[in-house]
Amino acid sequence: MSMFKAKVLLLGPMESGKTVLANFLCKATEVTNISPTVGVRIMEFEQPMILDGRNTVADIELWDCSGDHRYESSWAAFSKDANGIIFVYNPDRANHNKELEELSIISEHTMH
Repeated sequence: MSMFKAKVLLLGPMESGKTVLANFLCKATEVTNISPTVGVRIMEFEQPMILDGRNTVADIELWDCSGDHRYESSWAAFSKDANGIIFVYNPDRANHNKELEELSIISEHTMH
């Protein structure tokens, strides 16, 4: 039985690699066709870890959130009860730095 549960958001601009990272973290290597995320995709997995010197299993909820601004009104709801955020961007895309900065400001106001 898990003693540790975490809800983690993946946030970033469109086409920054959030879904690829989510698949990697969840060991979903069989996924080969990646299309833009519609709203949010929630993946659950267990992660062995050592907590306070004891072996345990963490239950992770990984929320792969779309970077499409048409879902911006939902981002506050996505962040409810989140334990952390992983920001993802593609440094080769000129506008990603600015979009990531905007997302981090939005997340500061919505995370509790």
